[in-house]
Amino acid sequence: MTAATSQDASIDALMRADAALGRWRVNPSFEPILEQTYEATSSERRNRALRFWLLFGLLLRVLGLSSEFAIGGDMPVYGVVFRLGIFAPVVLVSLWFLSPRYSLRTQGLAATAAPFLCVAGLACLGVVAPDHDAVRYVMLAGANIAAVNLLMPLRFRHAAVFTFASMAVYLSIALSGVGKFDLSAVIDIVFLFSMASIASLAVAYRNDVADRRTFLAGERITLQADALARANAELRRLLNTDALTGVYNRRYLDQVLETCGKTAIVDRTSLGVLMVDVDHFKPYNDMLGHQAGDECLRMVAQAVVATVRINQDVVTRYGGEEFAVLVPGLSDEGAEALGERVRAAIEALAISHPRTPNARVTVSVGVAAIVPDSASALERLIKEADGALYRSKHLGRNRVTRAGAPQSDDVKSAA
Repeated sequence: MTAATSQDASIDALMRADAALGRWRVNPSFEPILEQTYEATSSERRNRALRFWLLFGLLLRVLGLSSEFAIGGDMPVYGVVFRLGIFAPVVLVSLWFLSPRYSLRTQGLAATAAPFLCVAGLACLGVVAPDHDAVRYVMLAGANIAAVNLLMPLRFRHAAVFTFASMAVYLSIALSGVGKFDLSAVIDIVFLFSMASIASLAVAYRNDVADRRTFLAGERITLQADALARANAELRRLLNTDALTGVYNRRYLDQVLETCGKTAIVDRTSLGVLMVDVDHFKPYNDMLGHQAGDECLRMVAQAVVATVRINQDVVTRYGGEEFAVLVPGLSDEGAEALGERVRAAIEALAISHPRTPNARVTVSVGVAAIVPDSASALERLIKEADGALYRSKHLGRNRVTRAGAPQSDDVKSAA
């Protein structure tokens, strides 16, 4: 499967997941792999928010002790036992388990245990509170169910379990204290906050779905950005690549020569160039046809690439049947030795050529290497390598000539 096909399949999967969120389900979720990705990206963010709201709720419960002290009697004792002796430790333990290290079930229990205890505790305080304060506690307990669903970013299934469990405990405790106040008041309060709890659960469902849709949108943007980056990389590759031979083109040579030249100037290191030209290529092309000529150039280019240093030297098609190889870090002797290996590799291909002395395709190579000190030195480097190539041809072709070498040292012939 190609990268583009895989990209399209991923985008289609995201669109299917988004469409599935539009249909009501008891437990909004994705396919397993996508669900894992969603949890990996959203779990820590959600847990940070849950920790904040648990600590905020703990602060409110501690501040609420003032109401028990204001009531007097045994209420301060009940308040301290519930708020500091039970609720506070549960919150602190819950903070520890709100971590991706633990399962989703454990995290859900940690997120809802303290809010559930808060609802039950406030309802119990209402039962033991004096008659004129009991209704206030019952109302606070009911309001807490709705507040938790509206403020805390619970997963919907956790919010649903919390809501129905809290309502069951809330209703049973609240109705157990009917004798303390008017029955119609209890019914009104219980009905009001039961409806508010159900409505808040609907909001929790909507928030869960919205969070998942935001995740899907982010994933689509990421995939599209990756596709655009690959397309741009491919475009740059095409702009810098010779379509026939698959090696870099002259445009890229100009770019990399400038980059490598600046490095060589700063580091005072050598920079070399090999100019490689296919001998008697026009007669070969005229006799055997353009298709054979194109195939010959492709084979020559592949042989040059296979001979030079991997990830160091840069092979480019300079024009027509001529190739240029940028060789950073090699002295003139090292570049000359590399040029000889290139020449021998082309001859070893044994491509038939009826118009050459040894009846096979050969190349002439010109070599130049300098330690550049300016941009003008880089221009001179190309000219010197080109001049050395011309000298190779003048001396009979199928040879390597180094710029500045005495003529007696020029001949590197395999003829």
